[in-house]
Parts: sequence; structure tokens; C-alpha cells
Amino acid sequence: SSGINAEWPLRPGSELRTILEKRCHLPPSYSKKMISVMEKLQGTRTKTGIFAGRHALITLRDLFRWAERYRGAEGGDTTASNYRDWDQLLVDDGFMLLSGRVRNNEEMAIIKGVLEKVFKRNVNPAQLFDGSLVGFDYRNIPGYSEIVWTPSMLRLLTLVSRSLQYREPVLLVGETGCGKTTVCQVLSQVLKLKLHVINCHMHTDTADFIGSLRPVRHSRDNEEEVGTGPLFEWIDGPLVTALRHGDMILLDEISLADDSVLERLNSVLETERCL
Repeated sequence: SSGINAEWPLRPGSELRTILEKRCHLPPSYSKKMISVMEKLQGTRTKTGIFAGRHALITLRDLFRWAERYRGAEGGDTTASNYRDWDQLLVDDGFMLLSGRVRNNEEMAIIKGVLEKVFKRNVNPAQLFDGSLVGFDYRNIPGYSEIVWTPSMLRLLTLVSRSLQYREPVLLVGETGCGKTTVCQVLSQVLKLKLHVINCHMHTDTADFIGSLRPVRHSRDNEEEVGTGPLFEWIDGPLVTALRHGDMILLDEISLADDSVLERLNSVLETERCL
């Protein structure tokens, strides 16, 4: 054998509650409810996630991200002031977070039903995705006034803007022309952040993300230094530039890139965001 196969079992509910309470500052009553939601959803099998098994509707990573949203709201989220009921805030954020993973209305209804049953609060998708939670006037954005804000576009805008509020990476899946890139451009304009775009393909290399050594280009004014100066210099890639300046980055058609290239991004997608 070339290696050791170590399987990490799911932690018991008591351990998960301790982690949520210590790491995310969750009150015991909320951590218990969130774990109950996870257990009920993991006991449900779906048609589209048949190969994912119990993780089709929620994973441990989703649970921690959901709990982190509570800590983010507690620490000064501007939209949290609109909520007088923390149970309702958790239900709404839980629905937005989990329903964004599924691809049909039947699975969304399952998530909605479980959340309502456990938290004893109603979920109103029409109200959540009407544009009121994005935090800006999306109808009057310079350069984007001709966008037709359909319900699906408003839902996409709400989900992505909500994730950005909590500093979460976002994976956008959808047909060509459904508005994925446009929403990123709109948020870049509103947040006044430069948007770096990398168009991935089957030959995309790690250097396209983080940078590489390139030959030094000497001008005619310093031709005498050609023999003494460095022959190569490091040029940062779009990913490193975005990390240094706090910009936004869009990896378009990321599914076309090789797995070995995408693995290099794992540390960037974690909470610490390091490279």
C-alpha cells in the first residue's frame, strides 16, 4: 500500500454542539436546533443527490458556515438589525444557504419544511428573494440600468450578496447566459472592488492563478544593465493580486480546469484565506 486510508466518522451530536457553542458563540438552544435540522436532512434521500447519500442536502461544512453566519450577524451585520427574532434570522439564513445548493423545487420544499418544523418559524422565499436584503438600490446602478431583474436574477443577487456579507466563497452553477457573471460585475461596481476574471480551460496552469517568473524586459534607456541585472522577475497572478488588495476574483468555467490546479485553491477557500 502506498498510503493509509483514514476515515473520519461523523461526530456525535454532543461534540458538535460543543464545537458550535465554542467556535461560533451559539447559545445551546440554537446549536441543538441546528444539529436537529442537520440530522433530519441527512435522513432524507434525494433524486439529484443519490450518489451523495446523507450529504445531499447538508454537510458538516454547511452546518459550520450556517453557524458562522450567526456569529457574523451578532458581530455587526447591518441586515441583522431588521430582525427582532434570532430564530427567524437563523431560519432565513439557513434556508438561503441550504436551498442554494439544491437544483429543484422539491428539495427546496424539503429544506423549508424541516426548518419550519424545528424552529417553529415560517420561511417566505418570495420575501427573502425580493431584493430587500441586498443592501443597495439594484435598479439604479450606473452602467447596469438596462438589466431586467427577473425573480431568478434577484434570487441569484440575494444569495451572492449575502455570501459576500459574511466573506464566504461562492460557487455559481447555471446555464450560459443566466446572469452569473453579470451579478459578479454588479456587486463589484456597488462594493467599489476591482473584479479580476480568469477564464479557465483544460490547459489552465497553477501559474495562471498565482503568477510565475518571467523574463525581464529591458528598455533602450538601460541597455548597459542587460548583462548585470536579473534575467527573470516574479509577476503576481490575478489571485495573488486580488488577495493583496482585497479585490474580487471570478474564476470563469472553473470546471474545465484540471483537478491538480483546483487543489491549489483549497487553502484560499478556507476561513483563513491564505495561500
